[in-house]
Amino acid sequence: MQHTPAPPPVLTAAADGVFDAVIGVVWLSAVASLIGIGIGTLVIGVGFFVLAFTVLGIARFGDVERRRAASVYGLRLPTPDRSLTARRGWLRPVSQAWLDVRGPSFWRTVVHQLTTFLLGLTTCGVLTYLIGGGLAEVLSPLLPAGADGAGLGGWEVGLPRFAPFIAVPLGLVYLALGLGLLVAAHHAHRALSGSLLGLSDAEALRRDLRRTVEQREGAVRVATSDRRHIERDLHDGVQPQLVNVGMLLDMARTRIATDPEGAGRLLDEAHAGTKTAIRDLRQLGRGIHPAILTDSGLDAALTALVARSPLPTTLD
Repeated sequence: MQHTPAPPPVLTAAADGVFDAVIGVVWLSAVASLIGIGIGTLVIGVGFFVLAFTVLGIARFGDVERRRAASVYGLRLPTPDRSLTARRGWLRPVSQAWLDVRGPSFWRTVVHQLTTFLLGLTTCGVLTYLIGGGLAEVLSPLLPAGADGAGLGGWEVGLPRFAPFIAVPLGLVYLALGLGLLVAAHHAHRALSGSLLGLSDAEALRRDLRRTVEQREGAVRVATSDRRHIERDLHDGVQPQLVNVGMLLDMARTRIATDPEGAGRLLDEAHAGTKTAIRDLRQLGRGIHPAILTDSGLDAALTALVARSPLPTTLD
């Protein structure tokens, strides 16, 4: 299998920074517009829903950024627990937005988006002035004489043109500084994503504690269900069989003097019932999960269950 080579870290950092700037402009424009519309229409009641959907959209955008952090930075950021409103009906978005805006995860998403937008602007500035200007200085000796103030050697990139013996070393310094800032902004974005979009230590501890409590409650429920299952099997299965054996023995004892053959048949029937009860008790002792189900599969287990049924039963 051939693997596509990964792009150089500098190219990844540049693309990520430019993407941060573009997304930041779109995000800020959309949020500012929606907040303005929401505040302006609060009087007629529509603004509450506009603001609510703005909050819900910001919270949703945090999930998108977590998936982006997983694909770009290799971070696995669990989604913070979200309090869900119990309200139903047309006011549910407003109630849910109120719960979201009161939680720390929402504001961490806002801070993350604002800071990464600033990092994106920094990246664009670095690309334009330091890296672009550095290339202009390094390539300035290749420009024709008298080209000062025009093309790569001019002020269009924000850096003046120097003499060639100064321009080339200075351009290399610009390039090194620009590339270093580019990679630093990329790593800063990764660190911000991990700290702002992930779980804090307190949240992680609360989540682990809650999951432990849920697992314990689940284990208690399973144990209670198993106990009731065993009680039901004993009450509905083995207990009637033993009662029947006792009745057969009483009947055989009353007939043993007058009808020895009938008493013998009753004793044989009681003996068979006793063996059946012992077999059922042994199966209960092995656990609720029957061994035949594991050893021979569902077909054999159902066939054995039908064979023990006291009523005429067919298996389809």
